[in-house]
Amino acid sequence: MVVHYQTSRGTDVFGMAVPNIHLETNWDLGPTWCYLILGRNITLIDTGRFGNLGVLRNLLRATGTDMEDIHRIIITHSHEDHDGNLAGC
Repeated sequence: MVVHYQTSRGTDVFGMAVPNIHLETNWDLGPTWCYLILGRNITLIDTGRFGNLGVLRNLLRATGTDMEDIHRIIITHSHEDHDGNLAGC
């Protein structure tokens, strides 16, 4: 799922729901929301749980963005559902 918001100054912000399923269990707390901020320097906030890099790439493509377009990545905190795909980015 991708949601789009535009600020009053015209900045496009996309929320992207990356699955948050722990290993191969039924433990699912709902998605981790990663955010893409478009502008002169494209910013990705959080990367989602390890193993979901393909999902993140597809969500980015749905916004018209490729991984290579991202200028910076901000990790809000060091939990595996927020920084798990960082190495693949």
